[in-house]
Amino acid sequence: MAGLGAGGFLGKYRILDLIGRGGMGVVYLAEDTMLGRLVAIKVLDRDFAAGDEFEARFRQEAQTVAGLRHANIIHIHALDRIDGRLTIDMEYMEGGSLADLEETHGVGLGEAVRYTRDVLEALACCHDAGVIHRDVKPSNVLLTPDGHAMLSDFGLAKLAAEHQRQAMRASASTGFFLGTPRYAPPESWDGVAPSPAWDVYSIGAMLYEAIARRPPYDADTPFGLIKQIAERPVAPLRDIAEDVPPALSDLVADMLAKDPVARPTDAAEVLERLDGIAELKSELGHRRAPVTQRVARPPSLLGPSTAAKVKRRRVVMVALGSVGLVVIALAAILAALWPGQSTRDSDVEMKASFTDYSASHHVFTASDPATQRPWENSWILREGQPDEWFMLGTDSTCLWYVHASPEGKQGLSFEGNWAEYGDVTGRSFRHGSLSGEGKWLVPREALMLFVDGKNTQDGSRWSRSVFLERANSPPDPSALSRELASTDGIDAILYNELWSRRLSWADAVEEEWIRLGAPRGTVQFLSEDTASIQVDGRLDEAVWQRALWGSGVVAANAGQRAAEARMALAYNDDGLYIGIEFPARLQRARVQIGIQPRASIRVERSPRWWVTIGGGALVRHEYRAEGREMSWTCQWQTGESAVDGRWEAEILIPFSDVGENTAPAAGARWRLNCVLAEAQGGPTEPVAVWGDPDAKCTEYGILAVFGPHASARSQAEQTDGQAAAD
Repeated sequence: MAGLGAGGFLGKYRILDLIGRGGMGVVYLAEDTMLGRLVAIKVLDRDFAAGDEFEARFRQEAQTVAGLRHANIIHIHALDRIDGRLTIDMEYMEGGSLADLEETHGVGLGEAVRYTRDVLEALACCHDAGVIHRDVKPSNVLLTPDGHAMLSDFGLAKLAAEHQRQAMRASASTGFFLGTPRYAPPESWDGVAPSPAWDVYSIGAMLYEAIARRPPYDADTPFGLIKQIAERPVAPLRDIAEDVPPALSDLVADMLAKDPVARPTDAAEVLERLDGIAELKSELGHRRAPVTQRVARPPSLLGPSTAAKVKRRRVVMVALGSVGLVVIALAAILAALWPGQSTRDSDVEMKASFTDYSASHHVFTASDPATQRPWENSWILREGQPDEWFMLGTDSTCLWYVHASPEGKQGLSFEGNWAEYGDVTGRSFRHGSLSGEGKWLVPREALMLFVDGKNTQDGSRWSRSVFLERANSPPDPSALSRELASTDGIDAILYNELWSRRLSWADAVEEEWIRLGAPRGTVQFLSEDTASIQVDGRLDEAVWQRALWGSGVVAANAGQRAAEARMALAYNDDGLYIGIEFPARLQRARVQIGIQPRASIRVERSPRWWVTIGGGALVRHEYRAEGREMSWTCQWQTGESAVDGRWEAEILIPFSDVGENTAPAAGARWRLNCVLAEAQGGPTEPVAVWGDPDAKCTEYGILAVFGPHASARSQAEQTDGQAAAD
C-alpha cells in the first residue's frame, strides 16, 4: 500500500503524521475535518483486507469490540472503506505507546506493573465477554498523558490468523506468521483455538521484557523462537532484577508456562494475584505521565490555567479536525508567512507596527501538533481591529508573516508569506505564499493554525499545522528583537534574501519587530553638491550640518548626557563615514565601533569588525569570521577635536577594508554599534551608546540603511526621461 503524505486527504481525514507500520497496515495521526477531532487512522493493507467476506467478518469483530465499554480499551469511532482502503477510525492517545516509552526512556518496575495492571483490567473485561485479544504487545498498549495504559487493536489478530490459514492452503509455501511471534504463546504455533490463557502468556512476556529490559526469548526468526521455547527455560525475573518481589517473579513465571493449563486461567486471576503482592502496594498507587519522543506533548504547550480550560472542553487537540475545512486557506497563509513571491503582486503588504508594545501585543509559544516539536522562538500576535491579528513567527532558519481576519465565532482566515533556509548551512533557500484558517481553542490563550503553503520557485505545495499558546511571562520588545537577531538565519533571510528580491513584506517585518530593539538610521550618500569629508575630527563639512541630522541620527540610550549626543552616517564610493558629537569636553575619550556588513548562518559565523579608537588613533582592532579570529590590518582613518565646549570625531571605514569591493547598493543594511566612553583616572565609563553597549555584539546593532547613490538617481532620471521621450 502506498503511503499517505502529511497534508494529504483520505476521505474526510486530513493526514498529519505517520504513527507506525505493522504487518497488517499503517497507522496515521489524522484530523477528522467533519467532527473536529484528532484520531488515529489504521489503514489496512489492500492485499490483506481485500474481499467482501473479510470486510463483513471484520465489521462483525469491530461491533463486538465496540460493545466492550471500559476505561482502558481504545474506543473505535468508525470502520469504513475509503478509496478502496479499509480504515479504522480510533481514539488517538497522544502519550504514544508503551513500546515508544521503553525505547526512549525505559520503564521502571513500578511503571511496568501499573501499566500491566491497566491492561489486565481491560483484558478481564474482554475475557468476561468471551473476547480474546490474541495480539497483546507493547505497541498495542497506548498511554494517556496522565500515565494510564489503554489496549488497542482488538479483532485484527483473529482475522490475520484466518487470512494466514487461507494463504497457506492456497500456496505450496510454508506460510508465515502474522502477528508478533515474540509475545505469542507456544500453542499459537500449533493452530490451537485461542483461550484467555493466550492473552495471559502475551502480557506475561510484555511484563517480563519491561522489567528485565530483554524478552523471555530473543531469537530473530519465528523458527528460532520455536526452538528456544521448546528447549530453553526462562530465567526467573528475581535473578535478573534485584528489586523484583519473589511473588511477582513467580507470577510472571506462571504466566509464561509452556502449557496453557499451567497458567492463570484468565486476566481476572492474574489481577487478583498481582493485587495480593504486598511489596507492590505503594507502586500501584503512583503514576507518572509517559514521555515519548514521538507524540508526547511538551509541558510548555499548555500552562496550568489554559490546560484546565482545554481539558474541560476536550478541545485542545480535538479542535484540529473542526478547522480542517480551512486548511486550504491556511496553506495560503503559510505561503504568505514565508518570504513572498518574486513579483510584487504576490506580496502581502503589512503596515502594522509593533513599536507600541501594549496590551494589544501578545507573545505565544508554538509547536507542531503532529510531531509535538516546539518552535525554538516565540510568535508575536498584535491585535488590530476587533479579532484582526498580525502574526510573526520564527524558528531557527524560517520566517513566517501573516495577517489574520475573523471568520465565524472563533475562527480566523489568514494570508501571508514564508521564507526558509533548508538548514543552518544556508545552501538552499525557499520562499513563497501562505494561506489558511485557524481556530481559537481558548480565546486569546490557545490557537490552532492550519496552513497551506506554496513554493514560489517550483510551484510545489505543502501543509502544516501550528499550535500557539500564550506565554505566561512574555519578554519586552527589546528582548524579542534580540531573540530574533540571535536566531540562526533570520537576519540572513531578511537582508541577504528578501531584500535582494525586493519583497515588500520584508520591510514590514523589519518595521514591526526588528526596530523594537534595533533603531534604524539612514546613511547619506555624499552627492556632488556636498563637499567631501576631510577626516580631521571637525564636523564642519556640509553633510554634518544640523540640517542633515535627522533620520540618519540614532538616538543614544546610555549616559547622563547621552540624550544630547549625536551621531550621523554618510558614505561615498570610498567608504562609510561616522560623525560623532558630544555636548561637553571629554578626557581620554574612547570610541568602540563594531560593524557587520553581512549576516551569515549560523549567527556567530557572520563577519564582524571591531575597533577601539582613542586620541584620534587606533588603539585595538579585531576581525572575526566563520566563528574565529582572522588576521587583519586595520586601515580605518580617524580624527577628533574639541570645538566650543563640544567633543567631535570623524571616522572613515574603507569599504575595501571590510570585505566590500564597491559601495553597498541602495537599501542595503549593515549592523553597527558605537560606544562613546570616557576614562578619568578610573575605569572607562560609557557616556553615550548607539546600538548595543557591547560593541562586539553586532547582531544587536542599529540598522544602518544605505541611501540611494547620486549615480543611481541620475541613471534613474535619465531612464525616466528616455521613457517619456519614447
